[in-house]
Amino acid sequence: MSDLSLWAWKKQAESTLIQAGVEASEARLEVRIIVEHTLQLSQSAQVLHRDQPLSGLERSQLEPLINRRQQREPLSHLLGEWEFWGLPIKVSPETLTPRPDTEVLVEEALGWFKSLPPQKKRNATIIDVGTGSGCIGMALASELSECRYVLLDLSSSALEVAQAGWRSLVESGHLSSDIEVQWVQADLLEEKVMPLGSRETAPILIVSNPPYVKRIDQSSLMPEVKNFDPPLALFDERTDGLGITERLIAQAAQRLDSGGALFVEVGFDQTSQTESLFIQYGFALTKIRYDYGGNPRVVWGVKP
Repeated sequence: MSDLSLWAWKKQAESTLIQAGVEASEARLEVRIIVEHTLQLSQSAQVLHRDQPLSGLERSQLEPLINRRQQREPLSHLLGEWEFWGLPIKVSPETLTPRPDTEVLVEEALGWFKSLPPQKKRNATIIDVGTGSGCIGMALASELSECRYVLLDLSSSALEVAQAGWRSLVESGHLSSDIEVQWVQADLLEEKVMPLGSRETAPILIVSNPPYVKRIDQSSLMPEVKNFDPPLALFDERTDGLGITERLIAQAAQRLDSGGALFVEVGFDQTSQTESLFIQYGFALTKIRYDYGGNPRVVWGVKP
């Protein structure tokens, strides 16, 4: 075993993950990523050194990660970060792993904001509700450095992860150190969130990926989600999964500046009902955006 080559070890690790229920193509990719992350060997370097025996130290670094993944712990937890909008976002068991479909929310919000007249964009405040890892707010901040940001979450642990992630992105140059950001522990847009500090300016943009998974669907979820994602960030207890979303829509209708917008991500089977809630609470110009898989995913509206 001490003479196991890198290639042989990788094949063994792939087999372990496949037996645990990971798709073969995903297992191959994940093993490569784990080796790259742990041993700092790029894909080409792994090919170049495929016949080189792994040392005992190297195997002692790699195998605990494979064992954790074998238990279907998300790869993002093993790595401690996940890419979103081209940014390395810090994650932990206290946060959801950023998913590609959420990037359509960023795209929509960014496109809408950039279409505003200059006077509306000047010193604008953007609130990311239920920020989790902070991926949505950080993606917007990487594009709109002139805005002020409020990243809020009910979980203090999630806020700590997001704050560490923001600092890391500033240190790496992905975010400007001049961006004004506030961190708020709150249940959605409850009273203490507004006004923001000493400012009376209402937010022009509110974005959110709130909990919307129905409890009844829990048993059908992938093990990575069902067993490892934080329930607080995942489940809504109302039978339609839109209890938290409706509260947010109602609050945003009161807190947004005139002409401001709310963007939310919901389940593909919840978009029509969510759009009706936007209209019910007085939003105009509502729109549904489809994700990269062709499913309705983001609903947004503008406050008249």
